[in-house]
Amino acid sequence: MAMTAPFPWKFCGTNIQGDIDGLTLYVSSRGKVVAFLRAPPDKPPSPDQISIRNRWRAAGAAWAALPEGQRTNWLNVARQLRLRIGGYNLWTYWYTTGQDEVIRTMERRSGLALLTYTP
Repeated sequence: MAMTAPFPWKFCGTNIQGDIDGLTLYVSSRGKVVAFLRAPPDKPPSPDQISIRNRWRAAGAAWAALPEGQRTNWLNVARQLRLRIGGYNLWTYWYTTGQDEVIRTMERRSGLALLTYTP
């Protein structure tokens, strides 16, 4: 049973959402934080879900395998171009979509090499 969360879940104008200590919290369309007991999944993950999760795991592992200089370049490009995402998020975007042309544009604008590493 869902209930509107009391004051402790709202602090200084922030809204907490997600799974926290056995509760699931979200913000309703009326702007209220709603909480209910976290429920386990009804069924096991589908093959597509497993595939997507493994793809994200592979992206994280590939990021960890990058040389420190390459990771620094991804972080610096995101900062230098004032992207609304960080370097790791930019890496994950490229790794999962394979859109080299977008990254090549960022390389030209920043002067830093990003795609010298091939996973």
